[in-house]
Amino acid sequence: MRKFTAVKLPIFLFLILSQICKAEKIGDAYWQQEVNYKIDVTLADDERTISGKIEIEYINNSPDTLSLLYIKAFPNAIQKNSYADEKRRWMNDYSFASLKPIQEGSLNLESLNKEICTVELDNTIGRIDLAKAVLPADTVYLSFSFTTVLPEPDNMRMGLNGGTTKAAYWYPQMCVYDREMGWVNSQYIGWGECYGDFGKFDVNITAPEKLVVAASGILLNREETLPDELREKLDIRNYLKPKDEWPLFDFDEGKNKTWHYLAENVNDFAFTTSSDFCIDSGSINGVKVVAYPLKNKAKRWETAVRLGKEAIETFSELYYPYQWPVMRICDAFSGMEFPMITNCSGGEPSPRFALLLYHEIGHQWFMGQVGSNQLDRPFLDEGFTTHLEHVAMEKYLGREGNYDYFTNWYLKRYAPPTEDRNARGFLPLLDVIKKGYDKPMIFSYDQGEEYYPYRYSAYYKSSIMHYSLRSIFGDTLYFEAMHYYCSKWFFKHPYEDDFKEAFEHVTGKQMDAYFQQWFYSRKRLDYAFDGIKKEKKNNKYNYTVKIKRPGKFISPIDIAVIWEQGDTTFYTVAPEGMGYNKPGYVMLPEWEQFRRLSDEYQFKVEAQRQIKKIVIDPGNLLLDVNRMNNASGFLPPIELRIDNLKYDRTPVNRYALRVRPDIWYNDGSGVQIGFHSHGSYFENENKFSLDFKLGAEDGKPGIDFSYSHPSKLLGYNSSVATRVLRADESIYISSSIKKHFKPFYSRP
Repeated sequence: MRKFTAVKLPIFLFLILSQICKAEKIGDAYWQQEVNYKIDVTLADDERTISGKIEIEYINNSPDTLSLLYIKAFPNAIQKNSYADEKRRWMNDYSFASLKPIQEGSLNLESLNKEICTVELDNTIGRIDLAKAVLPADTVYLSFSFTTVLPEPDNMRMGLNGGTTKAAYWYPQMCVYDREMGWVNSQYIGWGECYGDFGKFDVNITAPEKLVVAASGILLNREETLPDELREKLDIRNYLKPKDEWPLFDFDEGKNKTWHYLAENVNDFAFTTSSDFCIDSGSINGVKVVAYPLKNKAKRWETAVRLGKEAIETFSELYYPYQWPVMRICDAFSGMEFPMITNCSGGEPSPRFALLLYHEIGHQWFMGQVGSNQLDRPFLDEGFTTHLEHVAMEKYLGREGNYDYFTNWYLKRYAPPTEDRNARGFLPLLDVIKKGYDKPMIFSYDQGEEYYPYRYSAYYKSSIMHYSLRSIFGDTLYFEAMHYYCSKWFFKHPYEDDFKEAFEHVTGKQMDAYFQQWFYSRKRLDYAFDGIKKEKKNNKYNYTVKIKRPGKFISPIDIAVIWEQGDTTFYTVAPEGMGYNKPGYVMLPEWEQFRRLSDEYQFKVEAQRQIKKIVIDPGNLLLDVNRMNNASGFLPPIELRIDNLKYDRTPVNRYALRVRPDIWYNDGSGVQIGFHSHGSYFENENKFSLDFKLGAEDGKPGIDFSYSHPSKLLGYNSSVATRVLRADESIYISSSIKKHFKPFYSRP
């Protein structure tokens, strides 16, 4: 055995120790910064000017030495010639260009310890130059005086409107420095704004005595700001009565009071104020739910606390328990989320009031407690939250019609029902996909050329990814994986690979190639029924079912075999590495698509009875761009309705067929009686229109038939059309090819 010398032994030990340290670093490479704030401010009598002092404790947990820091000054976006104005003008929106100085927002700050740092603002982002670099594991203490003027009327989530002040992005907040992106310091243009480091906020807000101030965190001096007598006067029950029975208040116009809020383990802080708030409250699972309706909307907000409790109970049960002690819901003229507080508008009886509350409270999970980067990975928050919204809407309001708000008898009688998962999911996304304007899910909001394609990708494509995951694994395993993801990443900053790894950990499946399609590609998912062959032998039927994949997106799929007796057998076929045998499903052999790129598949079924129908994706959970080829049979699934001439909606899963009787009159034929019919899939595929009429006087028929369909040769926004017209005892036939060139989805 070779012996080590005394000189070589320390070198050998050093190499061993370095490898151990390296292994520990690889195994525990995650880090995040910690930022703590102490803020003392005064809200002026104009209810939009906020001034005071902020002290910031910045703890550098990164492995990097930082010689400069970045800080946000988002109210500066709402100014003429700001970066946000420049972006809007590029999109032909000149609303900021016409702002008057009195309407603009602003945030100005000055360092109070110039020997430590200086700050220079570039519109909404400030660069902090440090006199001494912050080493790893070191801390720097910063102090600033600042004045914020919120816009009036409100804009970009903040401002004063109708006596209600939304103080969002109102203080100088440190930009995030993270392991994935480094500095996340993009200019604020109004999209993708929420991303902050976790820490503690100790905030004193001095405001006119008449105002009720709702904020993130726990109110530490309730006895001073909301004593029992005042709280009783502000109770919502008092404002369900006629206005002449409302309580009277005697506030001193020149007097202020200070609201002291403490919020721990949060990544942002907001507050909302009004002299017109009343208060309702309740609790669920130890969480206090407080609603702040405007007094004149008290009746429409009676359900707000109940809806808040439903959201917290449902999301805590299915995803992960809500970790903060309070949830505040403010009636503040738009929907927006911040830790422990949401701003919402509307009210009962519209179900969209429930939708808004479920959605904004849902953000507490994937913006608030799972601190997703909403600027560079908006889908990790917005899409996940939209899916939470769908879950709650369908649990408490059912599926069909849960999006409807019909206000007159004609709507109630004739408007077809809609559902949230389609109205805010499948329908707008499939529409933008079919027109070719969709985007990959991974993008940075400030780089978007226009808003809606990016919104649909962040909100709707991401939410539908979750339906696909539920289809693949079933609800039990899906929610188990989501629970694991939350438990691992609550109060941290995850990215897409962390989400993928959570699902791989729980399911044990290889999902990298599958998720790459969602995250980075624009591949279309389209699986189609391709025929069935039947052989009868010895009183048994041997079926060979054929499936094809016209699209490029690869996914596990469910197949329903419906028997002539009406019962159904469910099968699952998956690409390599993704096969999961859900309870109640028969697992078929793998369909090798990722590596062999096979686009055809067949499987056999033996039975002593006959098959009535084959349906791919019977739950309609996949983002299938052509659901008309998903089933056997000559005709696709059809939704037949009377054409009521005014109210209609595009069905997602069926061909829309509309008919109505019609009556005409002309001099030659007199009264003409007939009918009109039209149909399409997604308003442009297999589109037809038929008018038939018969003259009461001359008995001559009139026919006007047209048909069009997108042209594969010409690509998106094209069609090949034919029209046949019989009139005046003549037949006219015309054909056309159309191509619509429009570089942007939502710009003129």
